[in-house]
This record gives sequence, C-alpha cells and structure tokens, in this order.
Amino acid sequence: MAEMDGGRPTRRVIGMTAKAGEGKRDCTLDARASRVYKRLINRPPTRNVVRRELSMMNRRKRGRPFLHPDCVIAWVMALRATCRNSYRDVVGDAEDRLLALGLPPLSHSQLHHRAQELVERAMRTTCPTDGRVLGMGWFPPSEGRRRVIVDSSGFSLNKYGGWIFHKWDLEPVTGWVKLHAAVDAEDMRVLAYVVSDEGMGDISAFPLLMGLLEQGGHGVAAVLADGAYDKIEHWQDLRSKGIEFVVNIKSPLLRKYRGGPVPSSGSPQRAACIRRIRKIGLAAWKREVGYNVRWTVERAFSDLKRRFGDTMRARDRYRMAGDLYWRMLAYNGYKEVRAGLASARPAVTNYRTQFTGSFRLRQALTTSSGLD
Repeated sequence: MAEMDGGRPTRRVIGMTAKAGEGKRDCTLDARASRVYKRLINRPPTRNVVRRELSMMNRRKRGRPFLHPDCVIAWVMALRATCRNSYRDVVGDAEDRLLALGLPPLSHSQLHHRAQELVERAMRTTCPTDGRVLGMGWFPPSEGRRRVIVDSSGFSLNKYGGWIFHKWDLEPVTGWVKLHAAVDAEDMRVLAYVVSDEGMGDISAFPLLMGLLEQGGHGVAAVLADGAYDKIEHWQDLRSKGIEFVVNIKSPLLRKYRGGPVPSSGSPQRAACIRRIRKIGLAAWKREVGYNVRWTVERAFSDLKRRFGDTMRARDRYRMAGDLYWRMLAYNGYKEVRAGLASARPAVTNYRTQFTGSFRLRQALTTSSGLD
C-alpha cells in the first residue's frame, strides 16, 4: 500500500507490479479447477489423523494447546491455492468440515498466523546470496530411480486495476516470477523447484535443482532437458553421479557441411551423441533416446497454471515463492491420486523446502486427496 505523508499518499513501488491498464487479476475458476476444488473440500483429514497429530503437537506444549493440527492448516491452504479466494472465504467454506471433525471454526487470522508458523518453525538459509533466488525446495521422493525432466516457466505478477493505479500514483515495475522445476516424467509430479526472478537463467538454476534432488533422496536415472541446459559442466556433473543426460544438443558440429572428427571438449558422452546424430539424424536420435518425453514438463506447467492460476497473489518478492509452493503442493496431491500412488483417504506426508527472506519454509504437513 502507499505510505501516507501529511494525509496524502506518497509515491512508492509496491513489490513488483504489471503494466498499467492491463486490468485486474482474473479470479474465476475454470471447469478443471472447480472439479479439483470440489473433490478437495470433500476430502479433509480423517478424525484419526487429526487426533493423533493433535496429541503429538500438544504432548510437550506449554500454555494454550493447539486446537487445529498442521494437516488441517495445510488442507485449508491447499483449498485456498485451488479456489484462489481470500483467507476469509476459504475458512468459511471449510467450517462445516471442521465441525464434522470435532474442531472449532478457524478464523482467517488464525489461518494466516499458523501458515506463517509452519514457515518460520523450520527456517533455514541455504539459498544463494545473490538475491535472485526467492526460494527453493523439494517434495517427497518416489520409489526407484526416475526419469526427470527439467524446465522453467514464468508466472505473471499481481496486477493493479486502472483506478488503483491512478488513485495512488503507483509506479509500474515490469517483470515476472520464474519457476524452475524438476518434474517426474511418469506421473508429472514436481520433485524439486527453484523460484527466482526473471534475471536467473536456466543454466544457473540447473545445479541447484540437481542438488535439491540429491538432498531430497530422489533416485534419478536420467535427466531430460532442452538446448538451454546444454553445458559441458552439466554433462560432467551428471556423469560423475551415474545419471544419463538427454539434452537437445546445440552445436555447430551438427551442421550439414561440417565433417571430420568430433572433439570431446571435456565430455566424451556429448561427443558420442553428436556422432550418433550425424549418423542417424536428429529425429531418429530423439526417438532412440526417448527425448520426445520431454514435452511432459510442458503439460505439467500447463496443468499447474490452468488449475491453480498463472498470476501471483502476493506482491512481496519472497511471499511469491510461498504462493507458488502451496500451488505445487495441491498440484502434487492431485497428480498422486490421478496416478494411483496415494490411498483413497488422506495421508500425512512430510516434505522439506527452503526459503530466503521473510518467507521461509522447510517442513510442513499436507494431505493427499482423492481428486478426479
């Protein structure tokens, strides 16, 4: 909001905004998001899960006991990420379900406070200090070694209406938030992610994503990526870890008029791929190594944006990372049930994630819901 100086608003930039005249954020739900919301709100945590978690949380607590377990807070926040409503609206929607669980109603201020507690309780600063990374983390690993696809996509900033922009004399700041994600090629779940500003390139985010996958205990058999990630250091790093690297190679050695030997240039595997492409052609090579599966990550980004929105709700830089986190949390629960990886009833799952700045989160609890 604009600061007041002698009763008049002073000129101030609020976070990162979009250009003037682009209109307000569209909060309407499409048919897909409506189906997700209906299934999610009808699948709250079970009474046994609620009682067990409340007992654990209040076992050594001093003072007033907790009235709502963390899994309920995460369930309501997943509702908010799906319906894109305010705190007041979402606690109103969940009130009947909470009463059915034997829990008192949850106010919007309590929800906001508890969500912040989940963030601050496990604060950890392991992100780069250059200011470009807003937050990064990982989700629970799957069984076995997986094929992982790496890519990035942008999310629009919160947009002011034309009247607010004119009324308070706000300065437009263009830009967007960039989500770098490692996605499971089989079930399209987000395994690790880095949220940054628009100035961070894909090459810079790639080592962070690989480090997060390793910290989260993910078994990676192969990494698929587009030509933006083709770098000798990436080939060498994945080779040392025993991971296959399938990337759309961008090299002048692939031009038709180039012939002769192919130098290794620090990566014999990359040189071998170039020679193979020369021999059978690029299209045949992509079919041979399974590169065409890389388009799965584009479908994942499309599902995430269509079901949970492609515009940031928060205006603070670091809270934008938290906004994206809750969306990915609900998205992963949706994909797990669609893939048959989760049980029909909610189950509590631990995960880790890390944030910098005023909004940091490393551990929380979520529930898997039976969604269509």
